[in-house]
Amino acid sequence: FLDTMKQYPEILLSNVIYTEDKLEISNKLLKEILSKKYYKTIVMVDSWLANAGEVIAQTGYDDINILGFDLMPQNKEALKQGKVTYIIDQSTYMQSYE
Repeated sequence: FLDTMKQYPEILLSNVIYTEDKLEISNKLLKEILSKKYYKTIVMVDSWLANAGEVIAQTGYDDINILGFDLMPQNKEALKQGKVTYIIDQSTYMQSYE
């Protein structure tokens, strides 16, 4: 992802933040980065996509795009509710053929 994004210098990337796939770390880091700077898009590659949508909604920002990579039921519901903007399924068949 980061290598591909280097092809688009007009897009400013923040540091990669490691959550260790733990909810409490994900929540803490999201709140911390959102308190310091406004972002247009947040890409979540851990399993807390739906939760990230909830955390961001609580900040009052309603125009941040949230992109994630897992079609788990809670993520689909967050997408339907407008708390998540985009989801790409992790299934190789879905990514490759559909």
